[in-house]
Amino acid sequence: MGRSATHVVITGLGPVCGLGVGLEPFWQALTAGTSAIRRIDRFETGSFGCPFASLLPEGFDVRTLVPKSFRKGTKVMARDIEIAVGGALLAVTDAGLK
Repeated sequence: MGRSATHVVITGLGPVCGLGVGLEPFWQALTAGTSAIRRIDRFETGSFGCPFASLLPEGFDVRTLVPKSFRKGTKVMARDIEIAVGGALLAVTDAGLK
């Protein structure tokens, strides 16, 4: 059997990371050569091997991204799910999907 080629099409981007939330802040920080790595200051890191990480910008709140009718659902989301939902919503918007 021959191998079949896999094709990927990227239709939208939704970065939610230490460089910024959304394509424009992310791209500006990336092209400026900004590092997202900094000392962790949100909790005590003494028991960890490294006190540095890429942290989301202060004030990230998934409720500012989701439609009003879905905001109640954000109350039960773990932080990793909030970040994933935020990224997915930004990517869908960037792709021009509804």
